[in-house]
Amino acid sequence: MPTLDALADTELHEKAQEFADRFFQEWGGGVSDSQLNGLRQVAMQDPLKVAELAKRQADRYGKLGGDKPTAHFWRTVLLALGETGNERWSIKKFVEKLASQEFARAGITPSKNQLRAAMDEWRRRVIPLFMVSFCVHYQYRRSLRQS
Repeated sequence: MPTLDALADTELHEKAQEFADRFFQEWGGGVSDSQLNGLRQVAMQDPLKVAELAKRQADRYGKLGGDKPTAHFWRTVLLALGETGNERWSIKKFVEKLASQEFARAGITPSKNQLRAAMDEWRRRVIPLFMVSFCVHYQYRRSLRQS
């Protein structure tokens, strides 16, 4: 099993870029620095609150109607987290795999509570890495459009 550092440099980084690229292909940007900074800040300080933030922001901007790219940006965050849709890859599926592998290596069949706790711990470690890469790649794509 690769270390979290190796996963951050490979799979997590690649998937973050894919989600950012897909958003840009569909919507072409339109998200403010304050939205990106807010996402990064919550991801770093309280990663398990990112889904709550994304739901709130997607609802808020969806109701306003005039800011469709921002609403879809937050929906993209929810897709990446595995909170909506049925993506082939999501953070939820990724941490479930990591937690299951951890228990299998230890030869333990976890209870639902043990699995949930392990997944929450992995989410605390994975979400900041993913969201920082996602935001940085978003800003990179935006800079290419402005050039």
